[in-house]
Amino acid sequence: MISGIRSLSATHEQIILAWTGDIETGQPDSSQRNPAPLVTLTDDDKKSLEAEIGNYKSVIDLGEGKKMMNYVPVFLDDKIAHGHYEGYCKTSE
Repeated sequence: MISGIRSLSATHEQIILAWTGDIETGQPDSSQRNPAPLVTLTDDDKKSLEAEIGNYKSVIDLGEGKKMMNYVPVFLDDKIAHGHYEGYCKTSE
């Protein structure tokens, strides 16, 4: 899917809206990392993460020139996010 979307970047601005994934607590090099429930993140935490992701820049080489990609985090309720990724289309009823 991303290849098809990227092919439009020559003529269209690209903004990727995506779920952040689990936000983990603990040190990056620690084996004691645990997901933090979304409800424990403050508005300041979310704004800080949005700013960090907004500062991330990736460049796509289109062969005819390079284009920057913009990223915007989407904060999903834990139950909804995990129900989609771990359960959606994996249940039979």
